Amino acid sequence: MNPTHPSQTPHHVRRMWYPFLLLALIASIFFTEIRFNLNLPESFEHLEPLQKGEGPTPFQYRILVPAILLGLENLTGETGKNLWFRWDVAITFIGMFLLVHYLRVFYQSLLFCMLMSLIGYSLLAYNLVIPQELPMLFPYDMTSLTVMLAGCLALHRKKWLLFYIVFIPGTFNKETTCFLSLYCICLYFRDIPHRKLALHVAVQIALWVAIKTFLYLHFSANAERGAFVFTLFRNLHYLCDFQVMSEFLSIFGFLGLFLLLYYNGLSHPMIKRIIWVLPVYILGMLCVGVVNENRIYLEMTPIVMAGVADLCEQAIKNSSPGAIKG
Repeated sequence: MNPTHPSQTPHHVRRMWYPFLLLALIASIFFTEIRFNLNLPESFEHLEPLQKGEGPTPFQYRILVPAILLGLENLTGETGKNLWFRWDVAITFIGMFLLVHYLRVFYQSLLFCMLMSLIGYSLLAYNLVIPQELPMLFPYDMTSLTVMLAGCLALHRKKWLLFYIVFIPGTFNKETTCFLSLYCICLYFRDIPHRKLALHVAVQIALWVAIKTFLYLHFSANAERGAFVFTLFRNLHYLCDFQVMSEFLSIFGFLGLFLLLYYNGLSHPMIKRIIWVLPVYILGMLCVGVVNENRIYLEMTPIVMAGVADLCEQAIKNSSPGAIKG
């Protein structure tokens, strides 16, 4: 399917944005409220040390949102928890909006993309809401997803300045922006000159290393477990337990695994390229994360939903006379 620019969309279709945005706002408030109510109370105790620069590393390196919330606290006099709630509502709403535009890179139907966006954020219940061994809440989680969405969208539109405007502060939020570089490679390896691609990736790596080095040195006095905690062998041991394995496989409502198993069912060549970021990301999290702490896979939402939308479109085509036409 060829993407259609919003200006080419019929007026009656463009008007569909109004009910979608209303639903997205309600969903953002509802989803954030559930997350805040179901997560451990200790989650909110972590915010103040991070704001003061006194948190343990590597968590302290994810300084962007705690710093923003501290600035808003000083400006408004509101409590950090209340501001955090409002920030997550806003960033979730923006993410749902961006996911629609991201999916429109691949699909013509605005209605279809809106539906996939709502479904995608509903599936995040498996990553963030359904009780797990570590139901913790962190201020940078939803922002890391929105950063990934904005970065991927900028890459597809070849808005390189916008991409770096997202990439740099996004790296202060969470180190997973390095997977935007892998996404860039998978996306453009066949489509732009290798020298140009190598230059962009080299700039991204240099910026990422410079930011992480600065944060490492700046917070060197903090109680730390190092820049990363190597957890591969511990995670492999955990996966021998059926409950842990089930929780791990449940990411995105089990659709992460489904996509990898049904890779050959994908039809869009661009999606078939970028989907390879998903197994590499999961392998990375096996090495430095807690395997069944499903919130750590949030950044893969755009890739998962692009793949899910592709499989849904194929299923619809194979079961009805016409394709999705908008």
